[in-house]
Amino acid sequence: MASFIDSYPQLKPQLQQTTPIPSRALARLVLQLCLVLWLCMKLYKQIDKAERLEIGILLERGYSDAEIARVLGRDRSTIYRERKRNSVKAVYIPRKAQHKAYVRRKYAKYQAMCIVKDVKLREYIETKLLVDEWSPEQIAGRLALEANLAKVSAPTIYKYIRSPYGRQLEYELDLVKKNVERVRRSGSARSLL
Repeated sequence: MASFIDSYPQLKPQLQQTTPIPSRALARLVLQLCLVLWLCMKLYKQIDKAERLEIGILLERGYSDAEIARVLGRDRSTIYRERKRNSVKAVYIPRKAQHKAYVRRKYAKYQAMCIVKDVKLREYIETKLLVDEWSPEQIAGRLALEANLAKVSAPTIYKYIRSPYGRQLEYELDLVKKNVERVRRSGSARSLL
């Protein structure tokens, strides 16, 4: 608590009062604290290459996680997680840590991989999209009721369709959509005559 008070000198007089804080002042103080926490969350950014180099240098000099966090202006748990995730055989090497983070980020972008790996699930989704003309929302809702197939969300199905693995499916869906529109247009023109 002392470090928090030192960080925000404008709140120091209110927090160190010996008399009870009036309800309006307390409400104002709570709002200010909420605003500070919200701003801290909004300003979060991922650890970059320069910070990884700095973490490596500080670790070589014998700094603890808490001291490194203080120097970088980060939370101690952020530094701990960075070391835990990106160390190689319990040794933190900034260049290798950067590579591990890059690889993890690259593969995280392919969130629809669960559909690609599960052949039954992929065939089920493709059949429902192309043959039955279901929407991804309908498929996700039905999968939640099916016991023998993995459950995936509608956004995951959309990501699969737009991924390199679902490009052919996206092309076929576009063709189906265009054919349906042509039939509707030609049918509606005939009905007017």
